[in-house]
Amino acid sequence: MLHLTIKILDIQYKEDVILAMQSVGIFNGSCIEAEGLEHALNDELSLFQGFFNKDKHEGVQLVVTALVDSADQAKGVVDNLRAGGIPVDSEKIIRLAVSPVEYYFS
Repeated sequence: MLHLTIKILDIQYKEDVILAMQSVGIFNGSCIEAEGLEHALNDELSLFQGFFNKDKHEGVQLVVTALVDSADQAKGVVDNLRAGGIPVDSEKIIRLAVSPVEYYFS
């Protein structure tokens, strides 16, 4: 069993990522709204204002987590996005990581 984490950096691709996950058999997961640190610093600390882009949608992200059976499922998500014409190799759309699960309880 592995833990899959996908950070969706460009939320306009949220549905594409979720459909790509479902197409490789990943149905149970969690989606968490997040924001990038640059955005948080720009909003919270006046010292950093002006250093980062002020677009209100800039920095808005989603973090999707799920348990998967193999790393091939995670690779399948990326392959499906590519096959769907999503430019994951040339644009900052997602970050994906798979890590082993040492202990699991349900």
